[in-house]
Amino acid sequence: MTLASRRLCTAAALLYSVWILYPLVNRELHPWTSFVSEYFVADLPGATVLRTVDGVAGVVLAGVAAFSYARLRTLWRALPNGARGTQPAREVTSSRNRTAVRVWCAGLGVAGLATVVDAVNPLVCAVSLSAECAAAEKAGTLPLQHQVHLFSSGAAGLGFVAAMIATLVLSTRTDRLVRVLSWVGIVLIVFSGIDALVPQLPTHGISQRLSMIAIAVWLVAAAGVPVTQRLRPRGSGSNPTGPATSAPGSEVTV
Repeated sequence: MTLASRRLCTAAALLYSVWILYPLVNRELHPWTSFVSEYFVADLPGATVLRTVDGVAGVVLAGVAAFSYARLRTLWRALPNGARGTQPAREVTSSRNRTAVRVWCAGLGVAGLATVVDAVNPLVCAVSLSAECAAAEKAGTLPLQHQVHLFSSGAAGLGFVAAMIATLVLSTRTDRLVRVLSWVGIVLIVFSGIDALVPQLPTHGISQRLSMIAIAVWLVAAAGVPVTQRLRPRGSGSNPTGPATSAPGSEVTV
């Protein structure tokens, strides 16, 4: 990634983690049994600030995804002699890695846009604080805004999982930390999703919080993966049996 993308990912991670400070404002919501989304309910203190920050985080994530995809297209066009789709092109740049970056961009873009939708459509009531709200949610009688939030939250999780899987494809054995964080993030997000669907488990709050912390840490770490060396053309005139060298002007980063 470029320095700008790394800074934006770090900024998005920090903004995405502001909810950690919310218990200092309101201690009504128990971390084990309440969803982070309940912090956004309109009549709770600090909800407007949290929704605004979360929306900005989503915009930043979507911006990183769009910028990274634009850089990918620039890099793909830089293949020597425009040899796209031919055998020489496949030799100098990995089709699998290009696909992985596209998935990474799409996943991060979906996660960012879904986060914006989350912020614009907060839950209408706190399920863990109101038995009536919990019953109405179970019966499906809450307003559409509530249902949209539930759907967009799930979409954000799926987007992050897709981006993490793509990161595993792009990373190598030298990126041990990123690979570990990607696996941890995938496991925690999947477990959090299952936890949310099984009301008998009283851990949906803490599992969601752990998954969100994992996402923030992964964002910072994944931004440092040297995607450049795995996508850029290695030079049209290089010896196929010798060490690969970069072609002049191919120092394009994603």
